[in-house]
Order: sequence, then structure tokens, then C-alpha cells
Amino acid sequence: MGGLFIGFGTRLANGCTSGHGIFGMSNFELPSLVATLSFLTGGHLDAATGQFVSLGQRAKHYRATDNLRSERYRGILPEDLFDILTMNGMHYSHRTESGVLFHMIGALSEFGKVGLTAIGNDDDEVAGIYDKAIEVLDLEASMGHSPSGHPWPTAASVG
Repeated sequence: MGGLFIGFGTRLANGCTSGHGIFGMSNFELPSLVATLSFLTGGHLDAATGQFVSLGQRAKHYRATDNLRSERYRGILPEDLFDILTMNGMHYSHRTESGVLFHMIGALSEFGKVGLTAIGNDDDEVAGIYDKAIEVLDLEASMGHSPSGHPWPTAASVG
């Protein structure tokens, strides 16, 4: 019930709902995972089945971690991470209701740590999205960092 009030209050105030993603998910709190997925995708958890259901009423599968880390990720700015996702076609799409969501982004640049949630239509698709997201992030990190907003080579253009 508290999550509902947090979500309502932050939307009413035009605020940010990422507190669940930053704090709750780092403590492995299921309500925070569900709240974060719901806020970012518009979906909900079906209480009867335990299945995550998208805004389009499709059953979805997901895989999440709050402990994706690498020394090479240090220095990647949040806007760079969004550029990497977008340029490599990995971002969450409301059209397909699949893709990658990152959370705990504030820890990326300083600590080289970020949370990742891959959402897809079945376990195999989710595994592919999850693995590709890590592969792309590792490849991009190995190329070094360009200031956000400047063109840089992408994993898609290199390989």
C-alpha cells in the first residue's frame, strides 16, 4: 500500500520514482522491484499468478541484477549510458514492451556499478537481451568514454 502512495505522490508532484530503484532494489525488496517495473513500464504484477503483466496486458518475463559492476564502467555518465542504450537499440520500447532498463545509475560513474533489468516475452528472449546488454556495455566501456552528446563509435558499428 505504501508503494501506491509513493507512486501517487511522486506523480502528483511531477517528481521522480527512482527511490525504489535506488534503495529498495539494492536491498532485494520485491515490492521495490515491482514498483520500479510498474513505474517504468506501466505494467503490474498479477497477484493471482505472480506474473508481471505489461501495459498492453501481455505476460512478460524479466531478469534483474543490482550488482553489475566493472572497473571499466567507472566514468560512464548517466547520459552516456542512455546514449549507449539508444545507439545500440537496447532501450526499453513501449511498442514491443521489451528491452533494457537500468537503475542505480548514480553509482555507475563513481563505483562502476549499475542495476540492469531485461524484459522480454519469454525466458530465452530475456536471456538474450540480458547477455547482449552486458556485452554491449563491456564493449562500449573498453572503447573509452567520449563526452556525452559527441559522436563515438558504437558496438554496432565496430562489430
